[in-house]
Amino acid sequence: MTEQHFNALPTGYQLQEYTLKSVLGHGGFGITYLAADNNLGKDVAIKEYLPTEFAVRRDDSKVQPRSTADNNDYEWGLDRFMKEAQTLGLFRHPNIVPVYRAFKENGTAYMVMEYQRGQSLAELFRKHRSDFTEEDLLSLVIPLLDGLGVVHKAGYLHRDLKPGNIFIREDGSPVLLDFGAARNAVGRKSKNLTSIVTPGYAPLEQYFADGNQGPWTDIYAMASILYQAVAGRIPPEAPARVKRDPITPAVEAGRGRFGETFLAAIDEGLKVEEEQRPQSVDQWRAMLLGQEVPAAPPPTMGREAASARSSATMLAGHAALAGRGAPATQAGNPTLGGSASMRFPTIGREDALAHQRRGGAGKMAAIAVGVAVLLAASGVGAYIALNPDHGLFGTGTTGADKRGTDTTKISADAETQRKLEEEARRKSEDEARRKAEDERRRAEDEARRKAQDEARRREAEDAKRRAEEERKRREQEEARRNQGEDARRQAEDEKRRAEEERIRRQEEEARRRDEEARREQQRREQEEARRRQEQEEARRREQEEARKREQEEQRASRGVSCDYSVLRGVYAAETDCFYVQRVFQYTLTSARDGANPSTWTNQRSGASGTIRIIATIPGRDMCRRFQQTVTVGGRTLSGTGVACYRNNTWQISS
Repeated sequence: MTEQHFNALPTGYQLQEYTLKSVLGHGGFGITYLAADNNLGKDVAIKEYLPTEFAVRRDDSKVQPRSTADNNDYEWGLDRFMKEAQTLGLFRHPNIVPVYRAFKENGTAYMVMEYQRGQSLAELFRKHRSDFTEEDLLSLVIPLLDGLGVVHKAGYLHRDLKPGNIFIREDGSPVLLDFGAARNAVGRKSKNLTSIVTPGYAPLEQYFADGNQGPWTDIYAMASILYQAVAGRIPPEAPARVKRDPITPAVEAGRGRFGETFLAAIDEGLKVEEEQRPQSVDQWRAMLLGQEVPAAPPPTMGREAASARSSATMLAGHAALAGRGAPATQAGNPTLGGSASMRFPTIGREDALAHQRRGGAGKMAAIAVGVAVLLAASGVGAYIALNPDHGLFGTGTTGADKRGTDTTKISADAETQRKLEEEARRKSEDEARRKAEDERRRAEDEARRKAQDEARRREAEDAKRRAEEERKRREQEEARRNQGEDARRQAEDEKRRAEEERIRRQEEEARRRDEEARREQQRREQEEARRRQEQEEARRREQEEARKREQEEQRASRGVSCDYSVLRGVYAAETDCFYVQRVFQYTLTSARDGANPSTWTNQRSGASGTIRIIATIPGRDMCRRFQQTVTVGGRTLSGTGVACYRNNTWQISS
């Protein structure tokens, strides 16, 4: 284990068929390694599940929960990690990092991904804080939105979009890294939500365990990234924007440099309330491009999806009830109560045939078959179905049948009344339960709100108390420092007086020697001043001649010069320098001696060029000899030079 990553596995560690080479990154939920695949002979990235909040690594490299109380959380997060790997393994998209496999070992789990060569968007932002055009940003965000659209349609979210999780490959294409699904799940399980959000990029709903997350959550993070590129700074943290939003809108921060439509789309994606943001990447993409915005898709996640699923279940229940018999409308029958749209089930075809075979007695038996279904629909309908005088089967009755029917009618009326009362009581109980549940939810919401307010109040009091303690500590430290300073000054004064007395006694003798030395020094200084003046004059003449030659060369070439090039005044436009710098730094840092040259092309100016490493020069500083070419207007120029890595940057020395 290295000093920088004391929890990491050591370099050279053999993990199945992989040999670990170095640590690419680490956080509170895991470590990512660069490893060599010994079977395929290529580099891969391996992500290890290691939530430091409730897990530690033992001396034998195995990972275990910090305590038995953390065991359930650790195992639950481990399962989410494996499921996240399985999910990502299903995606095949050029802008989503491919996942090769996942396996368990050392008491934890590992996810093997394709190793991406290039640089993160965070590094690009640090180097070019505000050098981006609208075309640059659209070429970045549109492919990423295509990848997010695939993820969202599968019912998943990224949940951790930020410049550090977007990688720019060597060919300039972006790719999404480090999906936060498992980390988000672990954070919700452990209730430590502050460890799973990235301030400035996480929307408000990610700060709460029951936040309504959906595609709009990833859209907020992507809008924050675009805002950082436009304004040169990260948006304020979402909770700070709730009451009095301090953010400067993108339409103001980027006015004059970007299109109004593009900037307005960024502001729409940064709305604090999730329902005010675009609800899908298709909608937001259309806003960014100034196209017609499609209708919001049906919800697949979040609270709206839950409501939709509940509604679908209710509709399915109604459909099942109606499917038990053929529908019979009450239109044209004024004796039926209820809505004109209400439908009732009827006696089936087999029951009617049985009635014809058995006669009048069979008629009552057949009618009794439908009583249970009819009673569930309407009390009045039950009366009509049980009374043969209404001609349900189109025949009259005899006197004996009429007396039997009257008895049946009285019993049916009593049963109907009982059923109606029971149904009314059930509905009343259901309504009471619903109201009690609503009241309970409101009480829970109020208690949660009060708890949050109390937590914020305690946090503010703690911060105030810590500030007061810090102030007192500084005052005490300042008092101790002042006391020591007084004693030191007193000792120095006594020493100074003694020294002055000694100097005074020697002063007379020293004055004579000093005078002689002074005259000799003046003579030498005058000679040195004349020599320096002559050298400075010669240097000025040389610089003036060099400046004149450079001006003449520039006037002759009428081209543009770039800092990271040995070819001066040959480039077609200032934008060429952006590509030259990016390819120059990347090649000098990572290319091997004699490797194929790295190329760049500026489609705006039509210029292109290459850079190739010739050899690495041994020495204290890292220096490399390189060859550059540039093609402008069909003419190709070439030059060689030496660049050395000093003061954390590459500098051309010749």
